[in-house]
Amino acid sequence: MKKLLLWIAGAILLAIAAPTVANLIFAGGEDYNTDFPPPAASATAGELFPETIAGAPRRIERLSVDNNSAGYIARYGARTSITIVHSTDQAVIDAQAAQVVERTKMFDSRRSGKFNGAWEIKAYGQPGRIYAWQRQGWFYSVEAATDSMFLEMVEKLSFIAVR
Repeated sequence: MKKLLLWIAGAILLAIAAPTVANLIFAGGEDYNTDFPPPAASATAGELFPETIAGAPRRIERLSVDNNSAGYIARYGARTSITIVHSTDQAVIDAQAAQVVERTKMFDSRRSGKFNGAWEIKAYGQPGRIYAWQRQGWFYSVEAATDSMFLEMVEKLSFIAVR
């Protein structure tokens, strides 16, 4: 009976600790706060993205999405970019998420999925780091070639912060 109770207590402790351990393993040890208001409707693409990352100037491109959606990507050299898409069509956001999930396949550690109906995608290791998330009708993706560039991007964006 004692062994059974100890086994049950151990299983409960493992169930409580597992999400925290998984987050440390799969998220590169960091947790991000993305509970920020979306960009203002009047915001321009230039206002959404930092001017430079690690000294590299931004190059903003408009993404091809449907007529009821808007999307931009700011590139900062090789393998470093920020993508922001706004859409009332979940299929548009799902398509953007699928593209990011495909890029995570080359990473050492990764996880992705819809949690409470919203996307969250994490990958780190070689060749860098990706974090993407959905908040209401907005989809954001931050991708960097190095950890230091990734952290600089997080510092400069108003839609994400390290907890």
